[in-house]
Order: sequence, then structure tokens, then C-alpha cells
Amino acid sequence: MSDYLLPLGILGFGFWAAWHCPRSGLREFRAGVGRGILGDYRRDVEPLRFWATIILTFAAGLVGLLFMLFGLALFLGNLVGGK
Repeated sequence: MSDYLLPLGILGFGFWAAWHCPRSGLREFRAGVGRGILGDYRRDVEPLRFWATIILTFAAGLVGLLFMLFGLALFLGNLVGGK
């Protein structure tokens, strides 16, 4: 049973990141305000920081997809290969 917990945790985290990050990035893009760690960046005032925040938010969604695929591969490997 414990062989399945880590892959399912990685799969769940990847699903959450792949679902949340693009939605958040799109919402920030439409609002024109990128919400970064160090503050909020408006598109017309700080365009470089705004676009960096938007692009990196979408990149986090892609990393979430990678986590999801890796977790799925681990889960299926444990399911099929067994120990």
C-alpha cells in the first residue's frame, strides 16, 4: 500500500499545479496585474516584471504536467511491476 502513496501524491500535486497555474496566469493576464512573490506588477507600469510573472506562471503549469506524467508512470510501474 505504501508503494502507491508517493506516486499518488506526486500525481495529485501535478494535477493541482497543472489545473491551478494556467487558470491563475490567465486571470492575471486578463486583469493586467501579475501577482508575484515580491508584489503586484501592473502591465502598464512594469511590463517586464508583469510578463515574467505571467510566463513563469504558465511554466509552472507545464511543470505540473510533468509531475502528473511522472506520478502516473510511477503509479503504473508499481501497479504492473509490483514488488
